[in-house]
Amino acid sequence: MDDFSLIIDVLAVACGIYTLYTYVRLRQSGRLFPNSLLIPRDMTPKDCRDTEAYIRYIRPRIFILGIDLLAYGSIVLLNDALDLWGNLASLICACIGFVGIIWYGVCTYKANKAYW
Repeated sequence: MDDFSLIIDVLAVACGIYTLYTYVRLRQSGRLFPNSLLIPRDMTPKDCRDTEAYIRYIRPRIFILGIDLLAYGSIVLLNDALDLWGNLASLICACIGFVGIIWYGVCTYKANKAYW
């Protein structure tokens, strides 16, 4: 395992944890808070046209993204450290992680048009 792979793997795990933290905080508080995963740039929570509907829309998507990133980072980190499944498994996991990020980007684009 080289240093760059290790950094990317740990970063993916950290991003997954942060995304799941955002999900938990959103679920517990039930209201928007300043967070780049939730609030578009140059906007504030007060700018949302329908806060409850937006939270209902975005909360499960944040959860899915967090699980996707955490799973990707954990599996690839484990695979790189122990060489369990080889490079193909890492490539497949990377594709799944990338697709999750793209999917979330599309979801937030739609949500920004609808709720902001």
